[in-house]
Amino acid sequence: MSETKAIQPVQTDFWERWNWIWSAVFYLTLVAPAMLIIQDLPAKEQGWLAGMVLAACGWHWLWVTWVPRYQNGVPLRRRTIFAAIYLVGAVILWLQLIAQDEIFYIHLSGLFNQFFVHLEIMWAMVGTTLFTAVVILQNAFANNEPISLQDPGVWGLALGVVGANLFGLWLNGIISESNERRELLEALHQAQADLAASERRAGVLSERQRLAHEIHDTLAQGFIGIIMHLEAAQSLPAEQASQHVVQAEQMARQNLQQARYLVEDLRPEPLQQASLPDAIRQTVAQWQQQSRVAARVQVTGEERPLTPNTEHTLLRATQESLANVHKHAQASEVTVTLSYMGNLVMLDVQDDGVGLGGSDSQWQSGFGLTAMRQRVEQIGGTLLVESDDGEGTTVVVSIPVGD
Repeated sequence: MSETKAIQPVQTDFWERWNWIWSAVFYLTLVAPAMLIIQDLPAKEQGWLAGMVLAACGWHWLWVTWVPRYQNGVPLRRRTIFAAIYLVGAVILWLQLIAQDEIFYIHLSGLFNQFFVHLEIMWAMVGTTLFTAVVILQNAFANNEPISLQDPGVWGLALGVVGANLFGLWLNGIISESNERRELLEALHQAQADLAASERRAGVLSERQRLAHEIHDTLAQGFIGIIMHLEAAQSLPAEQASQHVVQAEQMARQNLQQARYLVEDLRPEPLQQASLPDAIRQTVAQWQQQSRVAARVQVTGEERPLTPNTEHTLLRATQESLANVHKHAQASEVTVTLSYMGNLVMLDVQDDGVGLGGSDSQWQSGFGLTAMRQRVEQIGGTLLVESDDGEGTTVVVSIPVGD
């Protein structure tokens, strides 16, 4: 179903907002001559003259004031047909007035400017030229004299219209440049608005990805651990099952705390009160207790402060790598190495499990590795997975840091 698009109000320019001056000149050059001669006319002619002046003023108000309002603020200049009807009618009314008294030649100053105000420049030049020809013919007809190139009045009108057209061209050039400048500014503002909207959309998408990573790295992994412990407890005697129930309870409490930190949008809990190496040691110790797999942490190089985002990424990479070891590797030992190497920090998580058969396609199909890789790449780092069948897997994260 097609929709009818309403005409939007057109923004007016400075010269359009001051068009009332030209209307004032139009009214003044009509009313002032009429006031000068009306007292000397017979009553019947006074009524006729007053009616013609009111008709000319009303014709002007109708097309210049009322019609643009009816057209939702679109000025007459942007409706060439309407402007032509208005100007032809105004000229006809002037011819009726000039037949009454030549004093209404004063009104020419109010009529000529109407062509330039309400027509595009080329049409205005044509209109004023034709109007000048009408004035010359009317003057010759009124005086019963042939048109003569020796008549100073003819030359005066001709030079006047040439001067008016040249002035109109110059003024139109200024207006055109101003319009182009305004259009460029409007285009710039629109581009800035589009860029801001694009940045907002990118920000929303980035925040969604960040929350997805956070939920996967914390709550999802915790729930998996809880389920594994509860499933193990179901198949064991009560005394042995209690250990798994206790572990599940501890993990549930940790998950609850992590959920609170996610809501508060704070850094991971281990980094709140510990350095990155200590946070990794704490994470590995908890994982070892839950998985019953031997694990150790090594830190090489001179420890240095890192940005919160870098520390956060390395800690999440450690958690994700250990979770994958627990789910896939069937390992008996894991070594986590954090290396400070000048302008680079590296994290290695190495296990002695079954490996991936020389390919990381199994991990790439899951959200965990994809999320980890995206998180690392967002801060300019790289992630590499090395694995051989039966010889374990090594996850290597390297992130450049400032000098």
